Amino acid sequence: MVSKAHKGNFTEFTDKEKWNLAEMLKNITGAFDSLFDRLFPYMMCIHQTPVNSEEYKDSEKYYHFHIEFYPPLRDKDKLKFYASSEMGAWAAANTMAVEEAAENLRRALEKFVSSKKE
Repeated sequence: MVSKAHKGNFTEFTDKEKWNLAEMLKNITGAFDSLFDRLFPYMMCIHQTPVNSEEYKDSEKYYHFHIEFYPPLRDKDKLKFYASSEMGAWAAANTMAVEEAAENLRRALEKFVSSKKE
């Protein structure tokens, strides 16, 4: 998840942006649950501008706030086992095409949102 506007950390968000982020997080985690019709475990990493470091004192100029999810499931009953190259390089690989994963998540989000209305 990435903001369209350049933001480095939570302190730069307006109250409305914080509210919108909370709503997006609620929806995306609900969509994950809907994806395989089960509670969906995940690791969520929040990346913000580095602090307390002279080396990164100008990081607000180039560092962009973002959130990453690392789901350990690749199917309803199949765990994703990370390879050492993925963990060592901090680059988790998904065997599914990005477009296919995005479409599956869109459908899961629609399912989650419609279930909240019932």
